[in-house]
Amino acid sequence: MTEIKYKICETTCDFLCRKPGKLFHENIYDLYHCPNCDFYFVSNPNRDFDKLYDEKYYSGRGADSLIDYVYEIENPDKTIRVLEYEGILEIIQNVMDKNEIIEWLDLGCGTGGLIEWVKHHSNFSIKGYDSGYGATLAKERGIDIISENEFLNSNERFTVITAIETLEHVENPKQFLQTVEKLLKPGGIFFFTTGNSEPFSKKICKWNYFIPEIHISLFCEKSIKTLFEIVGLGYITLSEKEKSGWVTIYKFKILKNLKIKKNSSVYKLIPWRIVFFFFDTRYKLSWGIGRKR
Repeated sequence: MTEIKYKICETTCDFLCRKPGKLFHENIYDLYHCPNCDFYFVSNPNRDFDKLYDEKYYSGRGADSLIDYVYEIENPDKTIRVLEYEGILEIIQNVMDKNEIIEWLDLGCGTGGLIEWVKHHSNFSIKGYDSGYGATLAKERGIDIISENEFLNSNERFTVITAIETLEHVENPKQFLQTVEKLLKPGGIFFFTTGNSEPFSKKICKWNYFIPEIHISLFCEKSIKTLFEIVGLGYITLSEKEKSGWVTIYKFKILKNLKIKKNSSVYKLIPWRIVFFFFDTRYKLSWGIGRKR
């Protein structure tokens, strides 16, 4: 097996397994692990993005059957996705100074649902970055989407940058976070969510979240902290009040994994804080905030 050093901490990485694609079964993907920072990555990713992230992907008929962004566009007031939006906005509002002017960039914004929600429920200025079919749908609906050139070379700076279920799709997370750090104003924050590999480390190749066509970078708290340190972001530990929005995000994640699309007032009867404690203790869903020093 060819020796591979990955670009987070430049440590020689170990080959773990090969896994066939979920969508294109003829494609076989190699998973490697860094013993120093516990980062997992696909060494031979599929870069045919037009096929991976096409109309089928955004309607739940692609590699990830748990998502359906087309339904969310058509049913913005009914989808459970609003729970995720509520939680994200609450966390940002709790963390940021209430007198600060918020200029927000949502990376991997897809069809722009979070951007629309934030605009309708706050006075924050927000725009997004993505490419392909999702970005096309967003632009058709009047969402402010920056180009790849603007993302990589913009002189504009932001107080908030988010990447919601985006990092796992990124081939070179170090380069990605270096761009994020450059785009943040001093004291600005980067908030992300992604899967957490730690509870599944002994059976990582069978982890349902590991879909090798699209989820090519798998993180845990250790690898995130290592990455943040390298690119110059300080890792923030939130108070109980500041992370209250995370309970709402958990609602969405649990309902989504149960393949529920439509929100209902019935779900308010569930003791979500107890559910949150159980799942967070057992699965430690990965999220975090970095602040530019």
